[in-house]
Amino acid sequence: MDTIDCIVADSELVGEKQLEYLNNNKLRYQIRIRNNLKDFVPRKNETVRAFRLFNAFRTNGLVHYPNIVKINGQLCYLSGSKLSKGEYLILVSFKRPDKAGDYHKQRWQSRGLVRNDL
Repeated sequence: MDTIDCIVADSELVGEKQLEYLNNNKLRYQIRIRNNLKDFVPRKNETVRAFRLFNAFRTNGLVHYPNIVKINGQLCYLSGSKLSKGEYLILVSFKRPDKAGDYHKQRWQSRGLVRNDL
C-alpha cells in the first residue's frame, strides 16, 4: 500500500483551517509562505514578518528557525533561505523542518524544473 510521505504546496494552503486540519491529523507538510506573512514567535512574545527571521543568514543557504512559531493560530516550524536576488524562500512545516529543502527540490524536479539555489 502506498502512502503519502509529505504534502508540498504553495501559499494557497496556509489558511487557519487548512493548517489546523493538517496539524490535527499529524500530516507532514512543507508549504511555501509569503515573505511578508506575519508570524507570532511565542518565545519572544512578538509578531514579526516571516522574512525577518531569516534576514541575518547568508544567501542561498536553507536554515531552520530553531523555535516554534504560530501562523494563523497554528503552531509550526519555519525553514527559509535568502535567495540571491534579495527574495526569500520560506517554508512552513509541522514535522521534519530539516527535510524542507529536500521536499521542495523534489517538488520542482517533478515539474521538470530544477532549483539549485537551496
